[in-house]
Amino acid sequence: MKNGVCILVILSMILPAIVVQVEAQPVKHWSKLFGGKSTDVAFSTLNYNDTTLAFAGRSSSAELPGSRGADDFLLGVCNSDGNLSLLKKFGGPSVDEAHSVEKIPNGLVVMGGYTSAKGGDVSTFYGLTDTWLAAVNPANGSLVWEKTIGGTNNDQLNELFYLETGRLFFAGHTKSVDRDVAMVPTRGLNDVMIGYVNESGELNKIATFGGAKDETAKKMLAAEAFGGQMLVFGESSSNDLNFAGLNRGRRDVFVLKINRNLNQVSLKTLGGPGDETFVDALRLPGNNYLVFCGVNMAGGQIDSLKGGRDIWVAKINSLGDLLWGKVIGGSKDDVPIAAALLQDGNILLAVNSISNDKDINIQPYGGGSDALLMKLDTNANVLWKKYYGGTEGDSPSALVTDTLGNFYMTASTFSTDFDLDSSNKNPPDVWMMRLSECRPYYGDYATEVCYGDTAIVNGKMYYAGNENGVDTLLAQNYLGCDSIVRISIQFIETARSMSFDTLCSDSSKLVNGILFDKDHLLDSFTLVSSRGCDSIATLQMTMLQPIELLDTLIIRDDGTGKGCIGVQLQGGCEPFQYKWSTGAEGTSTLCKLFSGFYSLTVTDCHACPAEFSFFVASTVDTRDPIGKTFRTIRSGEILELLFEGDGFCQGEVSDMTGRLIASYEGRGERIIVDLRSLPPGLFLLRFRQERGASGQLLFMP
Repeated sequence: MKNGVCILVILSMILPAIVVQVEAQPVKHWSKLFGGKSTDVAFSTLNYNDTTLAFAGRSSSAELPGSRGADDFLLGVCNSDGNLSLLKKFGGPSVDEAHSVEKIPNGLVVMGGYTSAKGGDVSTFYGLTDTWLAAVNPANGSLVWEKTIGGTNNDQLNELFYLETGRLFFAGHTKSVDRDVAMVPTRGLNDVMIGYVNESGELNKIATFGGAKDETAKKMLAAEAFGGQMLVFGESSSNDLNFAGLNRGRRDVFVLKINRNLNQVSLKTLGGPGDETFVDALRLPGNNYLVFCGVNMAGGQIDSLKGGRDIWVAKINSLGDLLWGKVIGGSKDDVPIAAALLQDGNILLAVNSISNDKDINIQPYGGGSDALLMKLDTNANVLWKKYYGGTEGDSPSALVTDTLGNFYMTASTFSTDFDLDSSNKNPPDVWMMRLSECRPYYGDYATEVCYGDTAIVNGKMYYAGNENGVDTLLAQNYLGCDSIVRISIQFIETARSMSFDTLCSDSSKLVNGILFDKDHLLDSFTLVSSRGCDSIATLQMTMLQPIELLDTLIIRDDGTGKGCIGVQLQGGCEPFQYKWSTGAEGTSTLCKLFSGFYSLTVTDCHACPAEFSFFVASTVDTRDPIGKTFRTIRSGEILELLFEGDGFCQGEVSDMTGRLIASYEGRGERIIVDLRSLPPGLFLLRFRQERGASGQLLFMP
């Protein structure tokens, strides 16, 4: 514990507990413009693979490669980061417009739409407008084959759908009664035209469906996961011939089920009394479908409206029977454009809208319209919605997804602000965005905190007993999405340790500010560990036995340096180290000594020292030849030694073994010995004067 401190941690990441998000909002990865100096629009986008996208439409920008006439097919190829690798035009000398793009197994992309003149890339033309297909190598932009289909009246392709080998289906409408449709002439105005070509563009079969008024086909889907039946979606105004008894109002949405040989299996209509426009359809698990339409009048199968034009989502079975329908919108015009199925099974819907209330209660950017993205569940409940665009007109045209969770919106724009920039100098241009849903990113944050402290992580308190938690960092990862952090705090227990050490006899040691001596051998103190936490250390000292003289042998000097000192020790611990005042080392016996005082330092195995002093006496009288006499005065516990003369004098008291007990220094005529400082026994007091005179006195305290 660090004095009960609070540790504040502020998380900021990127850094991957379960938090439920009601609406996982989208995040924009990039937004880019493609085009030239004139009008460039895209109507269809293809996910060629997860790293390559292709879009098709029309362009009147004469400076782009492949320009042939007024408007040409426009093909763009870019990678998943929006880096353009191909932007090229195909067509004839007049107006050409691509409505659909599809990939076929040999790697080519096929564009389909209409052409209005022969020349350039268009080798054949029948009249007015013809269906035209162009197969292109997306790697280099080379035209591999092209095909004109139709008659001398108006013919147009709206959809391409590859079913199987030899069957690249196309769907649209025709008003012709000759050439390619001579065997299946139109019944009224525009009739549904469905046919298929092989991978080389050779026409195999064509069929028409219709009544006396206008019909057109806009979408094809596989009717089952396996098998050759398909659903064709479009619009019809007739109530006769193929559509006899099926009309519900001015214009209805139809669902035509056919087999691979273009034979009708079933035909149903959806709608109310007004004008319904078909937008898109998606196949759901369980062989049901969601159909997305624009509606402008309540009645029939349409319960009510929210505003001028609304979104109508209809769920049908594979025969086109309505299971339920739901209207979505605001008080202004909301026109659905395209839909896509997301990885989580929900729906992404692109809408052209300026509403800001009811089901679309968010603020648009302004201008004529904005691109509105909505996520719906399969019951058409709105999960989230978000506007994209700028303050001028912006209109979505296509949606595609990839297997990585990204979705791409293609649109046309006149704006130069908000999601667009000033590079949009020649509007309208093809506008493409890559987005993904803001899924929570999960991460782990683990740290260590001292026991007894409190950690505050993003305002949440963690302590012992409450070590784990989850925190949400709103819009904190690199995409601006939420990060969910699993927090784990480990509280480090206070470390406790026991140490042992020794003290030499009668010594002391200062450890961490605590003095250890013979009266204080055990204590504890607080340290800081390498992790910065408290650590309680207990230290037990042991006082070692002192080194003492067990026996001493002293041989007197006869004046020729034959004195000796020998010691025998007890206490301490071996081995002992000996160091004499003469400089001799390593021996407990010292000989060849003249009379005098000597000292010995002994160190044991614990490096504990002991000091001893000895006096080697002389067998020769060393008193002053003048014959100075000394006298003593004993008064209680004080012994005074008086001698004649003055000057410095020195005295030493030793026991009968020669061990030095005490030393005295004085000036003048006296040395004073405090007998209370001496143990019982017989002692010898030796003294010498500065002039060399010496003497000795034997006494008992």
